[in-house]
Amino acid sequence: MNRPKGDLKGGLVIGLLFLTVVVWGQARRRPRSHWQFGANITLALYQYDASSSDEMKAPAYLPQTFDSASAEARYLQDTYGLKQLTLRHVRSVGLLPGERFHDGAYVSDRPMLITIRVKNVSAKAAQLSLTITADERTLLDRPDLQLHNFETVALKGNPIDHHAKATVEATGPKAVSARRGLLTTVTAEIVPVHELRDRPRDLSHPTDQYGRPLTLKPDDVFVPPIIVRRVTPRVPGRRATALVVDLEGLITPDGRVTNIRVLHTVDPDFNEMAMDAFRAYRVLPARLNGKPVYAILRERVVFEPVP
Repeated sequence: MNRPKGDLKGGLVIGLLFLTVVVWGQARRRPRSHWQFGANITLALYQYDASSSDEMKAPAYLPQTFDSASAEARYLQDTYGLKQLTLRHVRSVGLLPGERFHDGAYVSDRPMLITIRVKNVSAKAAQLSLTITADERTLLDRPDLQLHNFETVALKGNPIDHHAKATVEATGPKAVSARRGLLTTVTAEIVPVHELRDRPRDLSHPTDQYGRPLTLKPDDVFVPPIIVRRVTPRVPGRRATALVVDLEGLITPDGRVTNIRVLHTVDPDFNEMAMDAFRAYRVLPARLNGKPVYAILRERVVFEPVP
């Protein structure tokens, strides 16, 4: 018995409607990220002579974002009268709202713990918190920073030194009030989530002795390896001007750099030289909940031209 064409068409329409409702319901149940924007954060740590420098009012919002740390340092010195300003650490990391990143730096012969948390990001601004500690002392604590897109703020921390140091002059030992100051700049670039760069796990993550990644629990605190001393390879001539090699290595719990591999290179002829330089770094090991662990570390080796 043949069905009328109208009944077949009506059944097809009902079936399509039913399928649409089912697919729409499944799509609603799928987990999805509700964040539209994230923040690429660049942080630079400077040390300066606080006793001979002009008094700087901070926080100070800079009139522009600089394309290099050296250009930023020149501006800070010239504008605020900061003496013996020296760059000690630079880190760029891409974070989602609610994410926290622990970092380490070696400043004035001591390791420092840096904690950055992105609290919220809109299309126009990012709310952050920043804490820097050393020797169980809080050097900087800014629980509520707001930065607009490509805005840079300079923050002055507490003096790095516990007390005045002693020096030897022609007249004999004499106590001086020389203090090493800490200055930190923070820049925020607000981007769609898919344009975040240098995600924390890409920069460094804990592993076992074979380089296999460890799974972190939400309350785990992982601090990447801290580079104490870099070795800069030198190449005669102008060829080294734009010569960089991106590497990845396994840092052991005693601070050795092993299992190095090349991620990106401008000239493969210089890969071995870059790897040798990375291998000669002095590194403090990564720490997971306060204990040394194996960790992968990404590093960019920049060659220096010599006459």
